[in-house]
Amino acid sequence: MTALFLCLLLAAPPEDPRQSIMDRAAAVPPEVAAELYIKLADSGYPLDKKKRLEMLEDAWRMAGLAKMEMPPKMAVNGMNTDTDAGRILGSPRLDKLTLRVRAIRAMLPLDRKTAMERLEEMPVPAPPRAPCESALTGAPDPYFELLRDLGAADRLMLDLRALTVPEQLAPAIKAVLNIRRMDKDLRDLMVVAWAGSLKGMNGSFRSYYSSRDELNREFSGLTKHIDLFIPSFPKVPEAIAEYDARHWAGEVCADRAKDPQAAKAEKIGPGPKNPSYWSNPAAAKVMAEMKALRFGTPEQQAEYNKRPRMANGMAHFLPIEMRKTSEWETAMRKYLYSLEEWKKDDNETDRSWFHQRAMSYSAVLAIVPDGPMRQGVVQSYITFLNGAAMKQESPAEWLLAFDYLREGRGADTGAAEGSVEAEVRRSGDGLMNLILDARQVLKAK
Repeated sequence: MTALFLCLLLAAPPEDPRQSIMDRAAAVPPEVAAELYIKLADSGYPLDKKKRLEMLEDAWRMAGLAKMEMPPKMAVNGMNTDTDAGRILGSPRLDKLTLRVRAIRAMLPLDRKTAMERLEEMPVPAPPRAPCESALTGAPDPYFELLRDLGAADRLMLDLRALTVPEQLAPAIKAVLNIRRMDKDLRDLMVVAWAGSLKGMNGSFRSYYSSRDELNREFSGLTKHIDLFIPSFPKVPEAIAEYDARHWAGEVCADRAKDPQAAKAEKIGPGPKNPSYWSNPAAAKVMAEMKALRFGTPEQQAEYNKRPRMANGMAHFLPIEMRKTSEWETAMRKYLYSLEEWKKDDNETDRSWFHQRAMSYSAVLAIVPDGPMRQGVVQSYITFLNGAAMKQESPAEWLLAFDYLREGRGADTGAAEGSVEAEVRRSGDGLMNLILDARQVLKAK
């Protein structure tokens, strides 16, 4: 009996490694778990479609616990990327709206009825009023793109009558204009409903202005011919003109105060607040030390600035031979100490402090040669990420910083391909190792 059991055990197929990912995901932040469940479903796991649907239902539930409601959208022109707003924009899309739309898309081939029931549970996504101080607003686009792809004309018609904020206008009309195989009269009724929503809409100026160019782009090139398939279109420019006038007549944000349309504004509000990094004393000190490590003396920096930039767009920096000297290594140890002892200033947010420290680690990983010192930097970065509050407060931004570590391999360091991953395996926490496992397993599928 024992021998037979052993034979059967040896002959049994190995457990799919995706099962381990699924089991361990239940213990991580909900938006990360939802992301992993959706990716598992996209890879065809579990093979049993009923179980896969159940997993996607779990993803739907977990997505509802995400900290961010919808994707961020830039609300001001020329925004500096080295800011909190820039980091948020660059983070993975782990918001509630994006994850739930992805879950529905994954459900559709398994059980369209269930997928449509989940869609019915979703309200029309509407970002809150963005004040003049805001550098970001929200983008409800994934929802309207889903309606477009589904050809969900009935749902879209209801939503067009319920639009309340400027950010909804461009993605909504884009869906109307791009749903395929739609009856001409129905499309015309939709445009009328959309134009009607403009009449009572009075959003914040920041929300209005950040969305206005998108609106123009949707109609650009169509105005000469659009009345051929939308007879009511001539009414649209009039509705938009009234919508424009209403917003320019209220509070206008300070960064648009010189526009001619602002002459009749009721008042001029504040400008956007998007403070750049590296301005606080501690941050400025760390940045100065990094520049000295990267470029050497001021004279050396000036010399490198005269050269054409490298192929990757970066300025030239100290050659690797100089970065292996005892003097450079001593300065490197001093820098790492400053980085580890860096405390948040009272006038600095936790988010700013976190991103500046993560960017500092990333910058040094790009220049430190392979060897014990590089391993020490990697270990220090892992320790920082392990204890970072952002792991729970904003998992997407924490993942952005983790990617700095995972991809932090300078072009001329000679570092072994798997050296960072090996150190994460040794001293990283459960979330880090889960992410590495998931990327490895799902990439292979």
